[in-house]
Amino acid sequence: MAAREFAAAAACFEKNGRSEEWRRNRIGVASSIMNTALCHDSLGNSAAAREQMEKALKIQEEEGDLGEQARCVMNIGNILFRTGDLERALSLFERAKELAIRAKLPDIEAGCITNAARVHRFRGDFPRALAEKEKAAAVFERLGMKEELSIVLVNLGQHCLGVGEYRRALGYLERALALSREIGDDRNVNLLTNLSMVYDALGRSKERQEYSDRAVRAARETGDRYGLAVNLGCIADTLAKEGRLDEARTAIEEAMEIRRALGDRAGLAHSLGSLAFLEEAAKR
Repeated sequence: MAAREFAAAAACFEKNGRSEEWRRNRIGVASSIMNTALCHDSLGNSAAAREQMEKALKIQEEEGDLGEQARCVMNIGNILFRTGDLERALSLFERAKELAIRAKLPDIEAGCITNAARVHRFRGDFPRALAEKEKAAAVFERLGMKEELSIVLVNLGQHCLGVGEYRRALGYLERALALSREIGDDRNVNLLTNLSMVYDALGRSKERQEYSDRAVRAARETGDRYGLAVNLGCIADTLAKEGRLDEARTAIEEAMEIRRALGDRAGLAHSLGSLAFLEEAAKR
């Protein structure tokens, strides 16, 4: 949704929450308030989102709805995480997990575990983050939630790739690839990108090129501009190693154009560095 649509949705939810029909259904009112909060959050209004979530939580606590409490507490934790309040976010994810266990909602439990892992990773506690993600993967696997399991497996692969455990990363990513085939999702740009990167780290250039090319095709087909820019950079690296400097320059320039449009300063700086390297290589 665009910002205007989110704002309109928030106004609609707020109107519903004030109506006589909804007031007779307190859980409905809480749901309307929570949806309003989610719209505010999508608009970047973190303070308003948190205020609305806490209003919804108060009603849910009064009504004794453990499942809705778990969802609401997890959402408040997500808001705090994005605003940098890591300790309180972690505390809320743990609280939401306990509520989900009491409500017998393992999918929310696994979501809370995954969110807690994000906090641990952000704080640099990689072993703890990995352990939490593995717990979440086990829950999703037990529930037969293949799409959610695939996402967590890609996250686990990224995690291991980032700390240099390349063969372990490949194991997780290959499991995710098998699942993506089962559910008919053969255009998962994030998965294909990470497979390309791990094969590069393992020195397997043929597989790296295969998955990088597939990621570029998938990114073009799905409109994933960020994924396209990342993979154009990977392809440029391969082309440069093969001495195909003009083709590498073309790929980098396309990536730079995308990154400028996206406002991706860090990515643009990386692309400029790659271009400078090519210019130096061309002089030799």
